Amino acid sequence: MELNLRLFSIPISIKPTFLILGLLFYGWTSHVGVAAELVTWAFIAILLHELGHAWAFRRYGISPAIELYMLGGLTFPTRDSRRPTLTHGQQVFISFAGPLMSLLLGVVLLLLSAMLGGLPSFFMPWEQAAVYPLFFSIGWGVLNLLPILPLDGGHILRHLLAFNPRWNAPLIAAWVGMILGAALLAYTLLNEQWWNSMLVAMLLSTNYQQMRMASGKEVMSSTLDPTDRIREHLMKGKNEDALKEALNLLKQTSNRDLQGWAMQIIGNIYLQQNNLEAARGFAETYPGYHQHIPELKLALLLQDDQNEEAMAYAQRAYALNPRPGVAQIYLQLLVNAGRFAEMDAFLERVRELREQPEDELAFAAQLFYQLGHYEKALALETELHERVPDNPIFAYNAACISARLGRHTAGLDWLRKALALGYDDEERLQSDPDLASLRELPTFAEVVEQGLGQK
Repeated sequence: MELNLRLFSIPISIKPTFLILGLLFYGWTSHVGVAAELVTWAFIAILLHELGHAWAFRRYGISPAIELYMLGGLTFPTRDSRRPTLTHGQQVFISFAGPLMSLLLGVVLLLLSAMLGGLPSFFMPWEQAAVYPLFFSIGWGVLNLLPILPLDGGHILRHLLAFNPRWNAPLIAAWVGMILGAALLAYTLLNEQWWNSMLVAMLLSTNYQQMRMASGKEVMSSTLDPTDRIREHLMKGKNEDALKEALNLLKQTSNRDLQGWAMQIIGNIYLQQNNLEAARGFAETYPGYHQHIPELKLALLLQDDQNEEAMAYAQRAYALNPRPGVAQIYLQLLVNAGRFAEMDAFLERVRELREQPEDELAFAAQLFYQLGHYEKALALETELHERVPDNPIFAYNAACISARLGRHTAGLDWLRKALALGYDDEERLQSDPDLASLRELPTFAEVVEQGLGQK
């Protein structure tokens, strides 16, 4: 059974396989206390490494989640997170943030070790105990910088190569990983490091698969887990193949979690295709689908012009499972019905149910802006900026709305914040009709020039 917790509002899932580390350390040390200390240090080091990635995701307005398992961890955008298109430079920064956090932890531990003559331990001499935390921090950071997929260094290399569009970046990165991995495998085998040899062999397998995919020679392996095949189809944009696999999985599995996951995939594809006729047949075959993809039921209700029933269902569904897509449909229905006063009450409910309601608040701000309710839109953009202070879009939107309200000083202040946070769309700055009144000010050009010049 996995352990779920939250740290800095980031959901963290600790898989049961992470505890296998304790057995490995016990087999190595034959001492329960030493093994427990090693697992603790490994947990701290790996968690801080993943928090580095999570902080980088948040910097670009993406809500992250973390999983810890036997051989490390994984940080990824949450299912309901906004998914802005990240540049290759931003991807490099996100990948590098994890090793950077590991190296910073190592520096702190080195300083503490120098001051204390080692690191505190219940079962080992302090000077000996310092070796292992330094390995888990500095060693883990350096290891992850190796340009071998799926390590952070492999992702960094791939995105750096992608700056040249003429290069097949995934293929080159995979080849580099294969060559370096082969050298490491030979070294570990010659030195009879069997455990390390197994780990390097796993890395080589990943690079080989990536190499075949990037060269166009990859054929979907029947040995892959069905969920992996579906994910691979989706990554390649083969939605029809993913749909077929998901439907087959739904028919064959009795695992409720897998059934729910497959229903989400199927429902999302039908919604993307706007194929509501096929969706209706799917809904009749699997009447419990709406528990996993309530947005699809709402789409079917709206197609049948059952707006009131859709509104009632959206309220119930969001209370049971607060999904941004459901909230957005409900807010749009309130606007269509002219029930603007109920939007504020619903947004309060959203804040109660979700620790990170940025998707819902951003959608509501857009609706209020379109309705001409600029004060409410500005209040929401201000709140969003406070919740995600590193995202320049919220500051830019606040500048636009302030300009619409004739608050030019505030508009310029918001614009300065947006530029300082990285907003750099100069063409939009010069053409956005929302900023027309600001562009008439003599200080506008100076603010833009200074803001863009800082980059």
